[in-house]
Amino acid sequence: MSDEELDTRSRALAEVLANGPQDALREEKRLLSAAMTSTLVQTLALEATSQGWAAGTGDYREGIAAFKEKRRPAFRLERP
Repeated sequence: MSDEELDTRSRALAEVLANGPQDALREEKRLLSAAMTSTLVQTLALEATSQGWAAGTGDYREGIAAFKEKRRPAFRLERP
């Protein structure tokens, strides 16, 4: 892969991530980090707690609404 192609692909991925559900991405990063030093049982417990938390977020509601309405989600990019 050329440097130019790598740059193009990297920028495209960065744009996707920047426009994604920021709360969920932040939580995913936290869970992946915790999993490196946790047992499977601990990791599954963290995942269960995280899923409960995520179901109460605006990003979750927007994702479900967008799916039902067959449109792209418009996640909130600014955080309080």
